[in-house]
Amino acid sequence: MIKLPKYREDLLLPAFRIAEAIRANDWSVVPPKVRVDYFPIFGYYVLEIRRAFQIRLPFLTTSLREEVGRRRNRLTVPVSYLCMRWVTLRGDSPLWYLTQLPLLEQRIEKGVFYNVGEGRWKILTYQVVEDMSHLRRMFIYIFANYQRELVRRQSTQQWVEKQLLESAVFDSSLSLASRVEMERFEDWVGRRLEDMGRITGRLSPRADLVTYYAERTRSVLYGVAATLSASATNLARGVRFNPENFRTHLRKERGKLDQIVSRNIISLRRQAQYRISKAIGAAETEEFDKSAAYILEAVVKLRQAAREMENWSSSLPREEAEAAVLYRLGITTSTLIL
Repeated sequence: MIKLPKYREDLLLPAFRIAEAIRANDWSVVPPKVRVDYFPIFGYYVLEIRRAFQIRLPFLTTSLREEVGRRRNRLTVPVSYLCMRWVTLRGDSPLWYLTQLPLLEQRIEKGVFYNVGEGRWKILTYQVVEDMSHLRRMFIYIFANYQRELVRRQSTQQWVEKQLLESAVFDSSLSLASRVEMERFEDWVGRRLEDMGRITGRLSPRADLVTYYAERTRSVLYGVAATLSASATNLARGVRFNPENFRTHLRKERGKLDQIVSRNIISLRRQAQYRISKAIGAAETEEFDKSAAYILEAVVKLRQAAREMENWSSSLPREEAEAAVLYRLGITTSTLIL
């Protein structure tokens, strides 16, 4: 399996920089000069990068920029998936100047806003995810983490409510200062639960569409494999056919695979396409037995790639998958005994 180079943690990948790079694509020429070859899986929230490209990025902090070297900030974004996420914009970031932009529209354009609840500035960034299987697992881990937090928050909220109720009804020994503090904490927990609900509302459609896209990719692999298998069977049976139409058919099936770029299966995809090309060459010299053999080898590679797509959750711990399902269903189980 192809491994993604370790991402440079000293650099930040702001979403507005990717947007600028995409806008630099020149579609006025033929063929177009494309700097960022991408496919939007879920608008610009999840992007499939289909060809690696280089880009200069800001350092995470000003001190890192001075330590590493001001001009050593060029990064190669590989064939991968970019997923939007909000991160805290710190005061020692070279991008802190964005918080001082006078107009709200200017800050929105750069993906910067002030989170009143957290009392922090946030900036919209992209997270680089290695392949489709990692992307699907990422959402599972996110939902599982939210499920665990939800259980803790709701348990804490129930405990606080019980203490406040006993204080109000039974005149417990809880001091006035303690009651005020607990009421503030209860309000904070409530706001956090509301924030989690809004975040889930944004993440759930992305996760669903990523799942659909991955399943569609798997279907394409199985579909091309089935079509090629039928072609090889017809060749073996000696069915009469037009050789030129047959070669065109093989080129068409090979072309269907061009847009499949997930790194966990790209090697298998290329091996399958190579064998299809060999089958086309054998057909041109009317070596149809050899052509059929190459086609069957391609079928094996395509089915292997499809199974790899199916096994995306094989390394996923069972408790993570179960927690994610419970969160998506809105089911909370608390083990705290009040």
